[in-house]
Amino acid sequence: VFGSARFKPDHPYYALGREVGAGLARLGFTVMTGGGPGLMEATNRGAKEAGGRSVACNIRLPKEEDPNPYLDHFVTA
Repeated sequence: VFGSARFKPDHPYYALGREVGAGLARLGFTVMTGGGPGLMEATNRGAKEAGGRSVACNIRLPKEEDPNPYLDHFVTA
């Protein structure tokens, strides 16, 4: 799942991202994102809250952001 890093936790789209992540996890899917904030964090968070697995694959950027706190595994390619 990739989406905007700009949505804050109080935004309706963030809540929707959490629902999507939780739904995917309940179906047995591992949720994979870019590991950043916003919608990526929301889907990772939803997956973790539903007891699922949450991973991220990121790229090296000139201005690195820390991975969001809802990850089981983080890879930088």
